[in-house]
Amino acid sequence: MATDQKTEYAHQLTSVHQPIYNLAMMLMNSIPAVGPAIAWGAAGVFPDPGLAARDQFIIGLAEKIDAFLEREQIETALRQEPAPALLSYAMSIASRSFGQEKLEALRNATVNGVFHSPQNVNLTALVFGILDRLTDGHISMLKEIGSQANAANNYVPWDRVKMLGVVVRSSPDGMKSPTNVLPIDGKESFVDGRDIETNEILLADMASLGLIEERIAAVPSVQEWSTDASRNLPGYAVVTPKGRLVLEHISDETTWSAPKSPPP
Repeated sequence: MATDQKTEYAHQLTSVHQPIYNLAMMLMNSIPAVGPAIAWGAAGVFPDPGLAARDQFIIGLAEKIDAFLEREQIETALRQEPAPALLSYAMSIASRSFGQEKLEALRNATVNGVFHSPQNVNLTALVFGILDRLTDGHISMLKEIGSQANAANNYVPWDRVKMLGVVVRSSPDGMKSPTNVLPIDGKESFVDGRDIETNEILLADMASLGLIEERIAAVPSVQEWSTDASRNLPGYAVVTPKGRLVLEHISDETTWSAPKSPPP
């Protein structure tokens, strides 16, 4: 690691409150083969970026479950048979990940699968396998499609989905593939066609994974048929049951009965 990265990693470890650090150690030590690694970093032996990402994941996970569960509840959950295997799987994925969106999705899936609904071990393992395959871009787009679908009876126009995150600018400067779009306030406007192509690749990839699908609207009557081909048979992005499973696992809105009592 570069010197500034080592300094930042050391700061992350040493700035963690002791109770959270202890809880992180409890999670790590539930898997003996990997337990000591986080202590090595604190002692001055800095891991590679993969181990740093794993430690960042586990510290954030400790902070998350500490906000909802008492220590006895955490210990009980960790004694359940699938917990060590699922935690090991999640930490392995974290060590191969980059980007905060993916690490946060993985934390939420771990909370929901290991501590909230441990009986759904097979579904949690399935979600972990999918998350291992996804990038920050996949996850952001899937969440946005899910959010828009909830507000539109599960149907989001495919053309709108392709434009998610695409920035409209008044100048094509710096764009790899400048494309004209409808003028804004009478001024010429551009988007980078590469951004749209990237979204199309991500959408096709998620469709191949069975997370979303494109559905074609019902065939219009002859009277409604347009001479503009782009207006006929519009496509819609639909989140599949498999996609909803992933969204439910990575959602931060868990159905805990109540937060744990604050300390006196």
